[in-house]
Amino acid sequence: MTVWSDRTLYDRIYDRWHEKDTDYAKVNNNRDVITHYFRSDEIVDTDEQGRLVGKAIYNGSSSWYSRMMATGFQGSLVSKNIPWIRYQMDAFELKGIDPLDQWLQDIKDHMADAYQRSNFYDVQPQFTHDGVTTGSPVLFGEEDILTQRTMWMPQHYKTVRLFYDKWNQVEGIITQDKEWTAKKIMDTFVGPDDEQGTKRRAKLSISVNNAIDQGTFLTTIVPQA
Repeated sequence: MTVWSDRTLYDRIYDRWHEKDTDYAKVNNNRDVITHYFRSDEIVDTDEQGRLVGKAIYNGSSSWYSRMMATGFQGSLVSKNIPWIRYQMDAFELKGIDPLDQWLQDIKDHMADAYQRSNFYDVQPQFTHDGVTTGSPVLFGEEDILTQRTMWMPQHYKTVRLFYDKWNQVEGIITQDKEWTAKKIMDTFVGPDDEQGTKRRAKLSISVNNAIDQGTFLTTIVPQA
């Protein structure tokens, strides 16, 4: 039996993902019922036989009410038309100092502009809608190097698993992305074979090679303290 300390990083992540199999099977079964009856936007347009999904929705009231609730939350809390961003010093003795107040104002102006330039306000309704229906929504932010914009990406509930500490605070997230093919991994992290004839796969770590063999790419995200 392999000792934990000798296992590759990918194998450890893989084990943590499957530790939650039972818990998430129960939760996602309930979420599947919710999406089946009034969140057909969370599932594909057709099933494997090509038949249109969402046919179990006979009354659109629940879908309409949930969207209205999500829109109300966004409009009242994080709308682009209200100054919802605030910054202040934790230490009381630092409050009211003009240079620091000006610095906080500059940060606020910068972040307000960053949110305006990003796609945050475009995807926020889906994030909030997920929160009031399927629950525990996850939203990732990533910098688009080419446009220098922050791009936000809501995650489907079936592709993420959250891990909590003893205070019930999220200590990490593992995401499953089946779009990460072996070719994408190679092109993103390795590049072409070098002039010395070293093959691309030889440059990868054992963990990433195991991910390619498994056919599923898992990523761990740990919030900074």
